[in-house]
Amino acid sequence: MLMVVDVQNGFVVPSSRPVVMVVVDLVQRWLALGAPVVLTRYRNHPGSPFVRLVDWHGMHTSPDIDLVAELAPFAAEPGVYVVDKTTSTGLTDDVRRVIATERVEHLYICGIATDACVFATALDASTVAWFPV
Repeated sequence: MLMVVDVQNGFVVPSSRPVVMVVVDLVQRWLALGAPVVLTRYRNHPGSPFVRLVDWHGMHTSPDIDLVAELAPFAAEPGVYVVDKTTSTGLTDDVRRVIATERVEHLYICGIATDACVFATALDASTVAWFPV
């Protein structure tokens, strides 16, 4: 399974913009193989740890929380799951259900914030606990 972590309008800046087309290419290739894809969307909420601890109020509303325009059309494709999350990791309960439903044995992770949410997801995935029993 390919997991695309938080490639959303609010996280794309000029220096990360070129990554978007690389991610789009990966998604196209994955779907051509008939393999599942998860697109996560981070949603910051009032009272979140980010609001309380670092006073960060971004990623509350559209258009910031929306998938980038280049990825949005994939949301309607068979085998694509769009999952909202409110923490750094992409391995939410909803994603774990997708993993179980799709009988995922290998997880490939990509995204823009490799030092934050992509890293947190990879770290969680490095434990066997994310695989359903």
